[in-house]
Amino acid sequence: MTLKNIDHSVILNNESTFCIANREDKIGTVRNLSQFLENEGIHVVPFENAKNAIENRLNYANNVVEKDIEKAFNIKNINSVYSIVLDYDYQKDFIDLKYKRFRYSIVDLNTGNPIIWGFSYSNDMETTSKTLKILAKKIKKRMTN
Repeated sequence: MTLKNIDHSVILNNESTFCIANREDKIGTVRNLSQFLENEGIHVVPFENAKNAIENRLNYANNVVEKDIEKAFNIKNINSVYSIVLDYDYQKDFIDLKYKRFRYSIVDLNTGNPIIWGFSYSNDMETTSKTLKILAKKIKKRMTN
């Protein structure tokens, strides 16, 4: 799996909050990725929470309100909120489900700019679970303490 930085000025750390922009699919991609991220110690909230926190922040920009917004929407640091956007197709082989094509990007919700992107080649596809675990580990590896 490939992971490329687009914006090297953005630092992911333990104060970062992540969400997954996609809706759940039949094979549980969003649920499984959320669980694998949480297993890595990464803070994950529903997409609606993250989106609403950023929208409210833009409407009521001051430090006191930002702390209230963080509490209300379960955001660690309003300045560090990122959305994972997935683009994939999957197939079932004899035993497992595998992604035929798997691409992703991580977008800074405060700016709307992508900061990281990546993909998996179809010839090195693992099971869907293994692919999502690898992605969670790669994101964790990019985070500073």
